[in-house]
Amino acid sequence: MIEPVTLSNTTKHVLHSGAAHDRFELWVGRPAPRMFSPSSEKPRVLYVLDADLWFGVALEMTRLMHALFGELPPHLVVGIAYGEPDWAKQSALRTRDFTPTTHPKLGPAASGPLAQTPMGRSSTFLEFLQHEAVPFIDARYDTEGAPRTLFGSSLGGLFTLWVYLTAPSAFSSFIAASPAIWWDDDMLFALAARADPSRSNAYLHLCVGGLEEDPRLPMLAPFKMVTHARKMRDTLLDVEGATPRVACDIIAEETHTSVLPIALTRGLRALARVG
Repeated sequence: MIEPVTLSNTTKHVLHSGAAHDRFELWVGRPAPRMFSPSSEKPRVLYVLDADLWFGVALEMTRLMHALFGELPPHLVVGIAYGEPDWAKQSALRTRDFTPTTHPKLGPAASGPLAQTPMGRSSTFLEFLQHEAVPFIDARYDTEGAPRTLFGSSLGGLFTLWVYLTAPSAFSSFIAASPAIWWDDDMLFALAARADPSRSNAYLHLCVGGLEEDPRLPMLAPFKMVTHARKMRDTLLDVEGATPRVACDIIAEETHTSVLPIALTRGLRALARVG
């Protein structure tokens, strides 16, 4: 008999978004209790973009790091998923939702599913998160007022960073792993230069793999992920009135994919320290 493997204490909710005019899935995993010293601490909420790819990693790492040695506070993990098994279609959807503008080099020239998919709908996707997904979770899991972290990687990291720059009060903190800062001729730097740190006390943790510009990985190197992350950190820290609530980790010997679980756990540990 063949049966699917399921993650314990997880629930799937389907939301039909009025803002985005599309269907999304929220995958919700409850934290595991402490093994040796029970805690009554109220869970924080971790919102994970690209849940179709990363939900399992985020859920089990946050559970283990809380339950075993108390390295992290408890987290309710909320994955924003498409529920689309076809990778090409999933890729087109995330490109639509995570990009703040239509990239002139990718838009008209793209082939395959990308050519049929609109880009530049970050504002619409953020509206869905703020006004539909977050209130839905707060109402059903008693998380209103709990610290909320947004986590995204690659194009999801682009979206995460864009939200931090344009709507920093939407979340308490942001973890952007290998963010696609190169998008649309590095347009995020203009936003960063105009950032107003007084608008929010949000914390931003940038992470990239040290091998992401290695010439031995020719598909990665042209995007200058390491250079861009460092420049973004410096740009934000140079803004008048900036606070040190911006960090940047360059993680040696990791690539665009292998860096993700380390970026997540380092970012969450940093958040636990800064509050």
